Amino acid sequence: MTHPEHTEVLQDTAAVRRHYSDRTRNRVMKTEDTWHQFRLGLARRRGQNVTMLSMTGYGCRRWVRIFSRVVMAPDSDFENGLRVAKVIADGVRGWRNFISAPVPFAELTVEIAGREFSVVADRGGVVDAVVETDLEPGWQQVRLHAPGSESTTADVHIIDDSTYTGVVCDIDDTVVVTTLPRPLLAAWNSFVLDEHARTPTPGMAVMMERLMVNHPGSPVIYISTGAWNVAQTLTRFLTRNLYPKGPLLLTDWGPTADRWFRSGRLHKVQQLERLAQDFPEMSWVLIGDDGQHDPGIYADFVRRHPEHVTAVIIRELTYSEAMLAGGRAEDPAGNDLLNYGDPAEPHDAVQLAGERRIPWIYGPDGKDIAAKLSAHGLLSS
Repeated sequence: MTHPEHTEVLQDTAAVRRHYSDRTRNRVMKTEDTWHQFRLGLARRRGQNVTMLSMTGYGCRRWVRIFSRVVMAPDSDFENGLRVAKVIADGVRGWRNFISAPVPFAELTVEIAGREFSVVADRGGVVDAVVETDLEPGWQQVRLHAPGSESTTADVHIIDDSTYTGVVCDIDDTVVVTTLPRPLLAAWNSFVLDEHARTPTPGMAVMMERLMVNHPGSPVIYISTGAWNVAQTLTRFLTRNLYPKGPLLLTDWGPTADRWFRSGRLHKVQQLERLAQDFPEMSWVLIGDDGQHDPGIYADFVRRHPEHVTAVIIRELTYSEAMLAGGRAEDPAGNDLLNYGDPAEPHDAVQLAGERRIPWIYGPDGKDIAAKLSAHGLLSS
């Protein structure tokens, strides 16, 4: 089954060539773009069709940040001429996430509360766009459409202006137990495992749900260095294991103008900075693990934006997990991280940031962390 409207979604040859002629792009990026165009042409010759994958977004009453991923999928994903709803919601599983051709620079229409807006995917087929609109607080839906594709809906969390506390949570080794060296982790999780084979960190979902009860209406935003290709798989895992619903802020494995691969650390830093700008009145509970980067990233964020941090929660890896992760993080805050609370809990600390004292809570699992949060008045008993 072919759709004549494909030509309205895909960039024509002249437009693609103009893009490639941009001399500011380095050779690696041009090579990747050429590879994407080869895969796109192959998918079209095989009769595959444009598919928009649904992803959760967020925003406030004045704007909403929309996420989606546009790929090509085979005719087997259609029934009676319509895209199978499960494919839109779940995406393509396992290694097929990475061989499915993205649709670079696809032009989409977003329908929000009866109004239509045009957005464009990036060179990897990922849509990350902010649209100015007026929506009521709570969970809302937006509709996305592109010629040659069935329309799909995406959930967005509209955060009330009166909400002053939110949660930012890492994924790998924080809400998911991993037992692989970090260099192999992303490939294994992406190409091999599905959500049934992942193991949730004991007690973390319950602890986070208690935080939500303590702060009703607060957003939960998951940040990971994982690729957008596995967004649907991660969403299914979080839902299946009863983690609070929230958008994913993922990245792309492809090259940039000055790097072969994107920096996972830089991705987290940039997303935290964006949240601080997007919600200037919000203070965040930052959740991560002590496998190298999270404590340092969070400590630096506290120094820059002490008014935007309520507490830092660090899940302590087991000895074997820490070894596979490449070791534990060093003292993330230097002289401004001081002993905190009960001497029987030597790992808990407080970071001095100007006149503010930001509590750091350490624990091996959600149950232990919840008990410490309660002891320090940060979680209702």
